[in-house]
Amino acid sequence: MPPHDPSATTTRLRPPRNTYWRGDVLWAKFKVRGRLVRASLRTGSPKLAEKRLKLLRDQLENEMVYGAAAPVSWMEAVIAWRAAAPDSSTTRRYATSLVQLRAHLDGLDVQQVNADVLRAIVRDRRRFVSVATVNRDLTAISAVLDHAVGEGWIADNAAYLFDRSRLRETRDPIDLPEPARIRRAIAACADAFAQGAEFALETGMRQEEVFSLTWAQVDRGRRAVSLTRTKRRRVREVPLSPRAMAIIEARPVYLGSPHVFWHGEGERYAAPASSWRDFLDRLAERDRKEIGRDIAAAGQGGTKGGTASPPAREAFEPFPFHHLRHRFAVDFLRSRRGTIYDLQRILGHGSLTTTEGYLDYLTPDERRAATQEGAQNEAQVQRSDRRKHRSKA
Repeated sequence: MPPHDPSATTTRLRPPRNTYWRGDVLWAKFKVRGRLVRASLRTGSPKLAEKRLKLLRDQLENEMVYGAAAPVSWMEAVIAWRAAAPDSSTTRRYATSLVQLRAHLDGLDVQQVNADVLRAIVRDRRRFVSVATVNRDLTAISAVLDHAVGEGWIADNAAYLFDRSRLRETRDPIDLPEPARIRRAIAACADAFAQGAEFALETGMRQEEVFSLTWAQVDRGRRAVSLTRTKRRRVREVPLSPRAMAIIEARPVYLGSPHVFWHGEGERYAAPASSWRDFLDRLAERDRKEIGRDIAAAGQGGTKGGTASPPAREAFEPFPFHHLRHRFAVDFLRSRRGTIYDLQRILGHGSLTTTEGYLDYLTPDERRAATQEGAQNEAQVQRSDRRKHRSKA
């Protein structure tokens, strides 16, 4: 047995009350109604151990007094949370995230929502949405699990304890889907949804802005759309190209429904992100099956002495709806429809730095046209403002 090293314990943090160290892990030690409980808290952090100790103690006390908590379905937990939560924009935003996550969580009990389930959600969602959206999803799940903890259904909030260190919200490189890939994606969607996707490509509007668009927001005379409920909570005017106007004109009005892009009996798409993902996943799956059949046929031809070779075509690769907005922005500048300042206002970016990311996709000539003309216009406006100010003085 190695000699005791006193320095090994002098630098260790003092354990919280009713906990003790076992190796590098903190353990709980307490009594509930005379029964001694010892359990690993699965952490070396005193702060986290203190939270887990309280949750464990509360759970055991509830079990002894009221009996073990019966399984509660995830949907029951969501409904209970929504009934207890205040009616605020934050609650509605969480509810929107929870709709996107139904495919992952609807079949589970709230007691089954653990770190493994959350990791699977993160892996799947990262294929289609930004890190910021994934973090909002985890926060929405955490809100429901907090309510479940308060009701005594679970001891731990797995989403609160989930390690998000790899989900830092850095701006991802802009991905530009090729026009042919975009055409295939839009063609794979249902009619009304396909028109909404093409409208996003023509206007640069966000997914939620497109599928919440109402007829009252469309000004045919000015060939523009007025957005009042935007990400930055500021009114934004979006000009409509001839193609965007043609899409508007082609959309039928459903009596009693205010929505431009509706389905069924005038309903708006409640979860457009899920719809887009489903359409593109089915397209990718069809491609994989066709390629598999082609490879098998080529293999059979080879065994009979033929010269057939496997097809070089690759399966369709899905991409997020938001990339249509990127494609619009780059095409807007390349075609010289306006300057970087015009694009900033159309997209509703709070900072010009965000919009300037699209300049990387321009040639030097295109870049000069997008920035210098705009800078001159801005300078002229500023000089005009100064002259007006002096004349009033």
